[in-house]
Amino acid sequence: MTFIIQNFGPNLARLRIEKGVSQTQLAEDLGIGKQSISDYEKQKSYPTFANLDKIAEYFNATPTQLFGTSKEIELEKSVLESNEYSDKVSEILKAVKYIEHFLHTDGQHLEDLLYLTKGNQLYTEDGEELYIDPTSQKKTFHTQYEPGFIVAREKSPLELLIENKELFDK
Repeated sequence: MTFIIQNFGPNLARLRIEKGVSQTQLAEDLGIGKQSISDYEKQKSYPTFANLDKIAEYFNATPTQLFGTSKEIELEKSVLESNEYSDKVSEILKAVKYIEHFLHTDGQHLEDLLYLTKGNQLYTEDGEELYIDPTSQKKTFHTQYEPGFIVAREKSPLELLIENKELFDK
């Protein structure tokens, strides 16, 4: 017959090694003797409730992580990871709802801002999109897209206002 306390020693050693601390360091951090840590891991003795509480808090460990079998620990880990993914999905869905609400209520403001900052897209007489190379000194139009090119546009209303600001200063 096995008791859950029998899993404690190997689980303590695993948690300590995963955290990258020595028995000596763990003993110092918890304020208990190094020999006690060694005895716990070798299952020669078991911690008092006070020391068990210190150990659980130090590793932020669940009861399953301290007393469970390897299968129970893996199952708990899978459930926790599943919950993390569920939380992330919930956050993403909240963000999508917020964006949808924003677009529904403030979408026109966004369109107005975009209109002010971007001019109309330019096309050839045949209706083909025009592109320019923003790194080139010459603002030559191209009908074929190449990496680095951007969509050719007329000057935006905001750019036109800035260019003609002296008309408004009078």
